[in-house]
Amino acid sequence: MLRPRRLAEEAQGRPAESEAICGNQQRLLTNTKNLVIIQWRRVMLSCLLHREERKRMWS
Repeated sequence: MLRPRRLAEEAQGRPAESEAICGNQQRLLTNTKNLVIIQWRRVMLSCLLHREERKRMWS
């Protein structure tokens, strides 16, 4: 959804309309970002555990 810019913004040479993210899209982006972070943490923990197991196997 586009919102009209304020006069001060237009005076600075910015376009008359800007791209604004509505609440639902913003929430979706935040949820997706959090999901990626959670999955990344799981992968890293898994890698660390496997690394420790390999160390024990080859010791």
